[in-house]
Amino acid sequence: MGIYSSKIASLTGLKWGDRIAIAANPIDGPRALILLHNCGLLGLRDGAGLNATVADITENPKNLQIIEIPTVDMQTSLQSVAAVVMPFSSATNLGLYPARDSLVIEDGHSPYAGILAVKDEDKDAPWVSQLIKAYHSEKVKSFILSQFNGSVRRPW
Repeated sequence: MGIYSSKIASLTGLKWGDRIAIAANPIDGPRALILLHNCGLLGLRDGAGLNATVADITENPKNLQIIEIPTVDMQTSLQSVAAVVMPFSSATNLGLYPARDSLVIEDGHSPYAGILAVKDEDKDAPWVSQLIKAYHSEKVKSFILSQFNGSVRRPW
């Protein structure tokens, strides 16, 4: 998830009342609000967490207008609002790379980072530690960095 703009060069360029577009869906909308919160642009109600909505905004020092739009409208919105908060897939569909083109990108500690999960009964199986070791390997790290042009943050 990253914040993109064709109008400003950094978040400090946001002005009082600027419009910021976020996706109008229950996954990317809260994720965008969390990123805006983590950037210090908004305050969110305690406990809002991964289900945050615009109704959970408690602080908005720049009186930013948060506009919820369908994901398919991200490209056209990039030209009409101060900034758009969009996920990796939407950005790359527009030819954007988060590491290169975003004003800010989620870090590797995002609650949306990739997670390896196994059934409880398999947690002590020998293959689980082998899987974790392979996932954390330099080979996988190199693949992620080269495949996604530095735009995917590893949480380990």
